[in-house]
Amino acid sequence: MPGRPEDEPPDDIREKKTEMMQNYQRELAQIRDLLKENPDGMSVTDLSKALGKNNHSVGRYLDILHFSGQLDMRMYGVTKVYTLSRRVPLSAMLSYSRELIMVLDTDSRIVDISDTFLRLVGLSRQQVIGKNPSFINPADTEVCDLLETISAGSAQQKHTIAFDLKGGGRKFFRLTSIPTVFEDGHKGRVIILDDITWKIIAGRKIRKNEAWFRMMAETISDGLVIAENGNVVFANERISELTGYSRNNLIGMRFVDLMSPEDYERFEKTFRDTVPASGISSQFTAWIRCKDGKRRCISGKATDIWEDSIRSSFVAISAIKESRGVNGLCGPKGSGKPNHEPVA
Repeated sequence: MPGRPEDEPPDDIREKKTEMMQNYQRELAQIRDLLKENPDGMSVTDLSKALGKNNHSVGRYLDILHFSGQLDMRMYGVTKVYTLSRRVPLSAMLSYSRELIMVLDTDSRIVDISDTFLRLVGLSRQQVIGKNPSFINPADTEVCDLLETISAGSAQQKHTIAFDLKGGGRKFFRLTSIPTVFEDGHKGRVIILDDITWKIIAGRKIRKNEAWFRMMAETISDGLVIAENGNVVFANERISELTGYSRNNLIGMRFVDLMSPEDYERFEKTFRDTVPASGISSQFTAWIRCKDGKRRCISGKATDIWEDSIRSSFVAISAIKESRGVNGLCGPKGSGKPNHEPVA
């Protein structure tokens, strides 16, 4: 007869392990049955008496059931009271979840998998259960890198992974790894993949558009101010040159605070009385007060955009030569007669 492989345990040891596992599962089932009969809950002592076992053994079983989400635990003073969990089982969620979900055991073998994940790999449940993700042969070879990453694991519970597409481009997923404990007490992890490709692409477009806007704002000869509900959130370098304030000083300042005393009240009233409507522009001329105390005549055009309760004001400003200001465009200093006319 051929000899027994060295790494294979004797038959009596295997039978003993099988018997222990069967007893273990039976005792867990007994605890669940007792709690089902006592919906108000039972303490460790109550369960120990009912099962005829010591508190330590029962406590260990309860910890396993609690960690695996099968039981809920409440504290009454120093006493722990356990009830059956009313949470939706993970297996029930796998059929309806939009996310890609894979449940792995401690050896990274697939214990369960969502329908959405099966559609991604193009295989049936029978073809993947019990296998390491890296040993799966998906219908689309592009997914191989993704499965390799899952199989390798990571110390990070959340991170972003990506893989290249045959036709060009990339696909991005947010991977969340959640440690879990199964009914038999063994540890595992739940892998959740959320497709964030559109978020990554949208973020890149926003950053690109923002870079274009900043380049344009710094290139134009006019000063440019953007204010939200009257407070400056952006100012280009030309505004700093006109007012003498650094851009850091301007951010957070109320735009009307730049106006000279004779124009301040009028601009404040105009800001308060403006009817909320997007796209309305107005032209104005006024005296502003620079950081060094000097006054400067400016002309500008302001356009408001409303979104919910936020009023965004885009103001383009240019300086007017002193001679033109004195001749009436701004009105003499202190006259209080600047212009403010809506643009048709």
